[in-house]
Amino acid sequence: MKDTADAPWLRTSELNIPDLRERLSTEIEAFDSYIKPTRREQKNRDRLLEIISLCISDMWPGAVIEPFGSYVTGLLLPGSDVDMNISVSQPKAALKTLSKRLRAERLFRYEEMMLIQAKVPVLTIEDWRLQTSIDITLNNESSSSQRTERWLQEYPPLRILFLILKHALSSLVLDALPTFQVMSAKTNGLASYSLICLLVFYFQQYKYLVNDTSSKTYYADLLLGFLTFYAKFDFENMCIVLKDGAKLIPKSQLDKSAENCSYLDKISIEDPDRPGINVARSSNRIDYIRGAFSYLETLLRRRINAIDPRNPESVLSAIIKVRPHHARDPRPSGRSYRIGIIEVPSEIVPFTPVMPTLSATSEISVTPSKSKNKKRKRPRGETQERERKSAKLTNESEEQ
Repeated sequence: MKDTADAPWLRTSELNIPDLRERLSTEIEAFDSYIKPTRREQKNRDRLLEIISLCISDMWPGAVIEPFGSYVTGLLLPGSDVDMNISVSQPKAALKTLSKRLRAERLFRYEEMMLIQAKVPVLTIEDWRLQTSIDITLNNESSSSQRTERWLQEYPPLRILFLILKHALSSLVLDALPTFQVMSAKTNGLASYSLICLLVFYFQQYKYLVNDTSSKTYYADLLLGFLTFYAKFDFENMCIVLKDGAKLIPKSQLDKSAENCSYLDKISIEDPDRPGINVARSSNRIDYIRGAFSYLETLLRRRINAIDPRNPESVLSAIIKVRPHHARDPRPSGRSYRIGIIEVPSEIVPFTPVMPTLSATSEISVTPSKSKNKKRKRPRGETQERERKSAKLTNESEEQ
């Protein structure tokens, strides 16, 4: 029997489960194994971190070098980069000094580095040989990685559902606004930490689903439940609070001095480690984000209703789009891996213009890059990798 090329995480013979929700759960578990970092991907990330760490230690012997983000939490997609923070008693120009040193020692080419001057300056380095990139910040400690690690221990399904959702949401291209990316804070979408918080709040609300690990439809129930929950969520009027038990607080009752938590046009998630701070303060495309959840739910339910249980067809491939290949072959590695496109019709999520508001993004100025502007016409898979660099600075600002 031939493999299903558009669902290479499972062989066709393993898709004969008649209960389609159970089949979806099986696929979700298989996708977890499929998407895990390969030895080459992990080796390349480790090597890039080592090269830069040695240079930093030589320049500033007392510097504290600390990786964070997905490299630490393990919430990695194949193209994920490395995040590093340097704690050192140096002026902000230290990142510029570091970039000059790295070029002087011929560790990287000029074209491989980009210094983004912003509220949180970021030195982005893309190693063409290792096919891996790293984002370096200075004296910018973040508690989000530690918090995420604790949540991963407390809520075991967090890892795989996050990866499924991030992958699926990254696929969406809205006909009404093609430049909008759901998983990009730069375009007023979601930062990764915001998605993690949404998942945790959902788990806190539906503990009985999280605890029902014996169910054969376990992951399917959680995924569909999450999408249904947020497809109808009142983001305009409610603030999500994760600390001291899950609860919702009307934005009208919040202190107006709270950093963007009370804004009606933004998703509000109070930082569990910094009360009053909104970790989703850049996410003001509420209709599009809610519509994205709704559309993914629609695609899954439509696929479940359309499949003849006797046929070995994939359910998960309705929202997970990858470069087709057979299950017996290894998946593309690193930057060779491409997330496919799912077009969202305008009638599903109609265009609704957003008025500019004073937010974290309004304090950020990115030095324009001529080469980056020219590459916006490239295929979406490649464009996302370039836009991710500048989007990263906004994500870092949110995760502080």
